[in-house]
Amino acid sequence: MEQGRAERIGRNEALFREVNETIRNVTPLEEPMIEVLCECGAKSCTEQLEIPVSEYESVRADPALFVLVRGHEAPDVEDVVEDEGVFIVVRKRPGVPEQIARKTDPR
Repeated sequence: MEQGRAERIGRNEALFREVNETIRNVTPLEEPMIEVLCECGAKSCTEQLEIPVSEYESVRADPALFVLVRGHEAPDVEDVVEDEGVFIVVRKRPGVPEQIARKTDPR
């Protein structure tokens, strides 16, 4: 894969994750669900999905994991590790996108 494309995907995903962290910080702690943006690498993606707060927290425990709308994964840079029906969880493969994910992890 082209290095420039891999870097763009990694930076876009990190940006969406940062937005979702802001959403999480203003969501009341007792809420069971959270509405987040798809954290795919497509700069133009604006799709939202509702997931359990517990699942969101589980994904955030590993900087290489991201929450995506099904079909938004980039198989050349990430692997689907969970399929929850409404959303999928992907793990960045070793390389530039994973490095960016770890470096920009807000937690």
